[in-house]
Amino acid sequence: MDRHEPFRDDADTLRERHAALTEQLAQAELAAAEADDLRERLKAVDALLHGSTQDLIDQVRFETPCDEDWDRMQGGGLAARHCGRCRKTVYDFTYMTREQIAHLLMDFESPCVRLRRRKDGRVVTADCPPSRRAKTKLMLRVVAATAAAATLVGAAYYVYETQTACRVETIDSATTMGIRGLPSGS
Repeated sequence: MDRHEPFRDDADTLRERHAALTEQLAQAELAAAEADDLRERLKAVDALLHGSTQDLIDQVRFETPCDEDWDRMQGGGLAARHCGRCRKTVYDFTYMTREQIAHLLMDFESPCVRLRRRKDGRVVTADCPPSRRAKTKLMLRVVAATAAAATLVGAAYYVYETQTACRVETIDSATTMGIRGLPSGS
């Protein structure tokens, strides 16, 4: 029996070729994304090896920004909470050290993170040195608190001294003023 293929026109051939190329492109893009992820993870390992984790952390960028409310996420931890929408753990860099963050970036393909940047672009971490402005603010607060405490201590001492030095007492219906002492003749 002689089998003949049904006649195929050029449009069918082109559609098949288009579908095959689309599939190949999707596979190549997936491989490229995996390669990019491996490059990032390799950077994290290199940063840990060479102690240059700050540059790695400061270069973190968001592929997909998220607007979920941190306070509504499951768990009350400072450094990590669970997002019900994307079903991932979200890590807050503010409560993690640079070394912990580098390990996180090395171990996970694309972790969800929450971070805060200083005005100079550096990511704030648990072991991030405070900025000059933050140090100045802290120093001003310490000076103000010290001045307030000294004022309160001085005022309390003044009130104590004025109340004990000039106490008015009634003795046998006669008013006397002075410092309290022992009765004479005792």
